[in-house]
Amino acid sequence: MAALLALVCLWLGQHSALAGSGGVTDSASPRASFSLPLAGLSADQQAQFSYGAAIFRQRWFATVEGSEGGKGGEENEGDSSFAGLGPTFDAPACAACHVRAGRGRPPLRQGEMLSSLLIRLSNPGVDKHGAPRPHPAYGDQLQGRSIAGVPPEGRLFVEYSPEPGQFSDGTPYQLRRPVYVFFRMAFLQLGDPAMHSPRIASALPGDGLLEAIPERDILALADAEDAD
Repeated sequence: MAALLALVCLWLGQHSALAGSGGVTDSASPRASFSLPLAGLSADQQAQFSYGAAIFRQRWFATVEGSEGGKGGEENEGDSSFAGLGPTFDAPACAACHVRAGRGRPPLRQGEMLSSLLIRLSNPGVDKHGAPRPHPAYGDQLQGRSIAGVPPEGRLFVEYSPEPGQFSDGTPYQLRRPVYVFFRMAFLQLGDPAMHSPRIASALPGDGLLEAIPERDILALADAEDAD
């Protein structure tokens, strides 16, 4: 799996290696612009892009026979490189959340199930590394889907409550406050101490630029004490 993820990173690198140049702007395919390779890539770079994009769109499966969420199974072409999905998961492919290499969205309608938004979980406090403490039953992320024969960790939908207000000139406005409703939890209810944080799938353009910066250069600029 590490090798496959490395290839996806290569794709991201080719995807945004020339980001910021007006010469790579594409206006002919607005719905698919984020999924297109940059202009001017070499033949080798084009091949890397195509291979990485194919992996990004590839649906993973549980076994060679394939299964996903108990919904009739997932067909596969016998490539065991993409086996190992589950037993619980968020989506069977990267592209399922990062649609057309763009960002996801929160649910738009009352009661709509999640599609490109996930929920991080934690308990109050931090671990020895300063990271959030995972939930004792569900870990650090709720997995809302599962392979056949295994229940998902839980279900979730969003309700919205109105939040009225007004601008400084008196013009009224109304916002919507999301309320995340957890149900059909597989092990136990989250409990009062549990905290949750919604995360929307990010857009991909530009990720390759950050990936190209050596880790040592990033660490050299660390400002742990916020001196500046």
